Amino acid sequence: MTTYTFKPDVALETDLFIKEYIETIESVDKSYKEEAKNYCDKLAVPPGALGQVAEVYQRLYEIGKGSVQVDKPGVLVYVSDNGVVQAGVSNNPVITTYQVAENMLEGKATISLLTKHSNSDLEIVDLGCLTDLSSGTTYKISHGTKNFNEEPAMTREQAGQAIIAGIKITEKQIEKGWNIVGTGEMGVGNTTTSAAVISTILGTDIKETIGLGAGLDKAGRMRKEQVITESALKHQPFRDGLDIASKIGGYDILGIAGTFLACAKHKVPCVIDGVISMAGMLVAQTIEPKIIEIAFASHISMEPGYQKALTHTKLQPLFYLDMRLGEGSGCPFLFQFMETAKFTIENMVDFDKAGLTVDDYVDIRVEN
Repeated sequence: MTTYTFKPDVALETDLFIKEYIETIESVDKSYKEEAKNYCDKLAVPPGALGQVAEVYQRLYEIGKGSVQVDKPGVLVYVSDNGVVQAGVSNNPVITTYQVAENMLEGKATISLLTKHSNSDLEIVDLGCLTDLSSGTTYKISHGTKNFNEEPAMTREQAGQAIIAGIKITEKQIEKGWNIVGTGEMGVGNTTTSAAVISTILGTDIKETIGLGAGLDKAGRMRKEQVITESALKHQPFRDGLDIASKIGGYDILGIAGTFLACAKHKVPCVIDGVISMAGMLVAQTIEPKIIEIAFASHISMEPGYQKALTHTKLQPLFYLDMRLGEGSGCPFLFQFMETAKFTIENMVDFDKAGLTVDDYVDIRVEN
């Protein structure tokens, strides 16, 4: 397996910006997680009984350097069209990207309802929609990417621009007070780009990462496999993760990667939705491995590429919802879980106040 690391092109201002940016990213202080664990172990429940409630709280405490702030969550949805749909990898018409994004802006899409119900913010970011959106935030790099079955999806400079756009919009939202950031997307063909990126970064057979996307039959899935296989061979060798994403990826994946980098710098928890978000996380990890420290997986996507990448990251999703929607739809569920974990743990009594003795329990986390 090839391990891809960021190899900046010194002739490109975008690469130099990314290089200088990741040099400012520091690891989380792991002593805070130990402090949180010690606190949780004094709570009046059998040791280890809180499971992921305690684990998520401890990770949030670690990222927040002794403070858990989850009252201002938001989801960034990156919108972009993918030229590879011209190769017949999707049953959806290209205009779907624009129409669903407009539905998001009008509050009619699923992610709009989920964020509203969870009291979360929602920001729609146009990186490369073929049709300009009526509102939202625009960091338009181009009107869609190229068909990577014939040529690279974008230039390396455009890929860098997409990452920098992700960084800038994320920092803007953090300045507004967002203290959890969810990652979402909208773009016909982006399960194809994600499968291509994930299989190449992980060095796995494409058969292990491609799924049915928004809805393909057996023939469509075979076409998808053929296109990705041909394209990956055509564009080899790959210089680094940014090179992979520029040749066979999409702007949404790269925008998400930028969000992870910004969250890692500012120590803000960042949430993965599905396979496209996971592809963005893998690209960001090839640029700066420390981003995994602030990453949370919300639910288990039904896309095979997601599940393959999950094994690589060792992240623990909280929900099995049998979902394959995208849009960032898994993030609000985790936002509410995080809020519940904070409220529960910070309001529980310890063994002394409960009139109980910890020695009367067996720690189920320790082999006996």
